[in-house]
Amino acid sequence: MKIKATKDKIAGISLLLGVLMEQNKPRDIAETLIYLLVDKVFTKVRAKAESLWSPKSGWGVNLTDMEAMALFIFLQQVHIPERLYKYEAIQLNDVSNQIEKVYGALKVA
Repeated sequence: MKIKATKDKIAGISLLLGVLMEQNKPRDIAETLIYLLVDKVFTKVRAKAESLWSPKSGWGVNLTDMEAMALFIFLQQVHIPERLYKYEAIQLNDVSNQIEKVYGALKVA
């Protein structure tokens, strides 16, 4: 799936995703699997955010099915500090909604 985004949106996603990953280290093997997939997403997003010029493919980021689902699960299980990162939280919530539209509602226990 492709995350549709502008340069500002990608920068916001990159900033907050980096913070969330730093604050939410995995505690077991299942969380480690999700974390490793989300780290791949973060690497893609950060590379776009650090681009000085508009990439030929635009500011969007392509994710594999597994990366998209792992990002969705990760975002459902972490606390997003919305008071500190209001714009960035809105952008990540939008990405979560895009993923849910593509893959359907994933219920996390």
